[in-house]
Amino acid sequence: MNHKTLILLLIYNLFTTAHAEESEKQVENLEDLSVLGAGYQPNTVKLLPESSSILQDTADVLKKIPGAYVNKNGALSGIAQYRGLFGSRVNVQADGVQVVESCSNSMDAAMSHVPASMVDAVILQRGISPISQGMETLGGSIEVLSKSLDSQAEGFSGDISIGYSSANEGKTTALNTRYKTDNHAIFWGLDSERGNNQSTPLGKNIFTGLERDFYSASYQYDNGQQRLVLSSNYNDTGETGTPALPMDITYAQGGISQLDFTTTLNEQWKLNAALSYQYTKHLMDNYLHRTQLPVSQRASLTRVNKNGFSLQASKSNDDGGVSFGLDFDDVDNTADISNPNNAQFHITNFDVNKQRISFFT
Repeated sequence: MNHKTLILLLIYNLFTTAHAEESEKQVENLEDLSVLGAGYQPNTVKLLPESSSILQDTADVLKKIPGAYVNKNGALSGIAQYRGLFGSRVNVQADGVQVVESCSNSMDAAMSHVPASMVDAVILQRGISPISQGMETLGGSIEVLSKSLDSQAEGFSGDISIGYSSANEGKTTALNTRYKTDNHAIFWGLDSERGNNQSTPLGKNIFTGLERDFYSASYQYDNGQQRLVLSSNYNDTGETGTPALPMDITYAQGGISQLDFTTTLNEQWKLNAALSYQYTKHLMDNYLHRTQLPVSQRASLTRVNKNGFSLQASKSNDDGGVSFGLDFDDVDNTADISNPNNAQFHITNFDVNKQRISFFT
C-alpha cells in the first residue's frame, strides 16, 4: 500500500511540474497601457436671461433651474433658494464679489443688486461648492455676471433695451456701451425702471410699485501678460413695495467697487489679487403707503460696510491644475429703528462687526 501511494505522489509531482513549465511558456507580456483622464470639473449651470428687458428681478431666472427657486417679497426683493436653503446660506456673488444684504429681511436681496437688463449670465454651482468659491457656501453658490467689457471687439460697441409691462405700467430702459483700443478698454452702463401697483382681476395691489436706477462703469488694461480691471456700480432704489413684509422700501442706495489684478508668472502659474468695497444704506417704513396710527409708525435705517481681499495662485497642467489662496472680509452692519412722530423713540436693533478669513487649496 505504501509503495502504491509513493508511486502516485511521484506521478502527480511530475504532472504538476510539467504543467507549470507549460504555463510559464504560455506567459504573454502585454504592452504598457496609458490611461488618460480629465481633471474634475465643477458641476455648474449657466443661464442667459431670456428677454431680460422685461424681467423685473434677476432672481427670476432661478425658476428655470431644478432644485432652485426664488422667494418673492416684492418686485425687487427676490431671495435665492437652492435645495431648501436660502438667505445668507446661499453664497451670491456679483462679478466675483460676495454681495452682503444690509436689511435683516433681505429687502435689498443680493441677487436683486444687478438689474436683469444689465446681466450677461447667472451661474449656479450645483452640489457642494469649492471652498475657493467663497466663504459660508453651505447652500451652494450663485454668481451674477454683469455685462461689461468685451476684450475681442475693437472700437465702439453696445446695446440698448426697452421694455414695457402692462400689468403695472412698468417701463425699463437699459444702455450698455463699450470702447476698446489696443490694450485699453472702458465700459459704462445705466438702467432705469419704474412701475405702478400691480393690476389683478380684483383690482390693484397696494403697494407694489417700484423705482430703481442703476449705474456701472469699468476700465480694463490687458497686455496679454498682465490684466488690470477697475470696476464700480451704484444701485439707487426708490420707493418700492414689499407686500409680504411689514414694511416697504423707502430707499436702498449703495454699490460695489473692485480692483482686480492678474499676472502670468510662467507657462503654468498665474497669480490673482483683488480688493473690493461695498456700502449700502437702506431705509424702510410702515406708514408712507400703509395706514398706521401715529404711535405705531416705524422707520428702520440699516447700513452695511464691507471690505474684502482675496489672493489666489493657480497652476494649470494636464491633470487639471491646482490652486490655493486666501479670502478675507470685514463687515459692519447696523440697524436703527425710530418713530417719525416721537424724537425720543430710538432703538439700536443691532450693531455688529464680522471678520472672516479662509485658506483653501
